[in-house]
Amino acid sequence: MKLEEYSCPDCKAEYIPYEKGLPCPSCKIIPTDISEEYFGFIDNLIVSLRINKMSCGRYIPDAWYIGSMSDNLQSIFFRLFQFLSIKKPRDGEAFIGEYFKNFIIEEKEVEFMRDYLHTIALKVHSRKEEFHVNWWTRLIGRFSS
Repeated sequence: MKLEEYSCPDCKAEYIPYEKGLPCPSCKIIPTDISEEYFGFIDNLIVSLRINKMSCGRYIPDAWYIGSMSDNLQSIFFRLFQFLSIKKPRDGEAFIGEYFKNFIIEEKEVEFMRDYLHTIALKVHSRKEEFHVNWWTRLIGRFSS
């Protein structure tokens, strides 16, 4: 899924406005100029997680090119959900909270990204059954390819 970069019209913060009415994570203004193409970000992320798990047996693909913000965000979530699948914590939401509490933000990124990423991760985690792949699903997937 390749999305064009989106910048808040008010504060110029870059983010993916993944649902209608989502305020900018930086300035909290609700933009009105958002294209509906962004609204499928979480669905597409779940599809990517599922495809990676089916084809590689893990959420992190063998190779991943980061050429856009959406590619970068997917990479972050691939690693998070791979880590979750390995650790298997009792409380996944608490685990995600700790993960982003300790998440290193690069200099070019800004602090609001921690909360923004955490929110997306919780939304995806709440739908984890949609991207869970067991051995049977992988076997069927090999025959249907």
